[in-house]
Amino acid sequence: MFKPARFSGGTHPRSSKNTHSCATVVLDDFATIRIPMIMHNGPPSVCLVKAGDLVEIGQLIGQADSPMAVPIHASVSGKVRAIADEVAYSGQLMTVVTIDNDRQNTIHASVVPPVVNDRNDFIQAIRDSGLVGLGGAGFPTYLKLKPPAGKEPDTLVINAAECEPYVSSDNRLCIENPAAIIEGIEQVMKFMAIPLARIGIEDNKPEAIASLRKALEQRPAGSPAIELVPLHTRYPQGAEKMLIYALTGREIPSGGLPHDVRVMVLNTGTVAFIAS
Repeated sequence: MFKPARFSGGTHPRSSKNTHSCATVVLDDFATIRIPMIMHNGPPSVCLVKAGDLVEIGQLIGQADSPMAVPIHASVSGKVRAIADEVAYSGQLMTVVTIDNDRQNTIHASVVPPVVNDRNDFIQAIRDSGLVGLGGAGFPTYLKLKPPAGKEPDTLVINAAECEPYVSSDNRLCIENPAAIIEGIEQVMKFMAIPLARIGIEDNKPEAIASLRKALEQRPAGSPAIELVPLHTRYPQGAEKMLIYALTGREIPSGGLPHDVRVMVLNTGTVAFIAS
């Protein structure tokens, strides 16, 4: 069995994950929705709607005109009440679309399963969906799937560490929907031709570990090589460079990126979305 490496330094902060045993709650039925044109780590998308327009769920309302931007979609159906410019958390000026929810939940005609036959189709579908890394950084996921020539990953690292002392969303996802995580991992491995995946999760999440292990054991023979690796609880284990070192023993050079050591890193929430 693979033995994880230990990075130097780090600490074990007191855990305050008071929601770790609380089931995930769906928040919906809001009367008003405000959607910014920055849902990613990059320049804002270009707003495509105006006040008074009727929109439907999944409709494109923000166009990505930069490789570092992603498309923005309406999450409810209803009428656009207002378009206004505001300052984002990053200090950037962004447009915010305010939609009055009609509670009809009308799905836009463009929302259909993508046709995915090869790697290019897969990457395009990821971009069209507007997916960004759900671990918190917000980096457009499709760009991670386009490493430079000669630096294609041989290992997919899945970040389930969730080392932050207050956060418990990944823990709940692993407990409640491990099948989606595994399916998403297998899709990435298939279309990106990655032979090995390792899920790194800290050992203070026994229920999540048991849930993922059971899901892996139930797969048919000949399934892609996915290893579940419990890690000693140690902050900042979930940081990209630390996690890569712990799960592969490879050190990213100063100023480098995961593809420099032939690794791709995705969060559990990201791969679960891909499965959906």
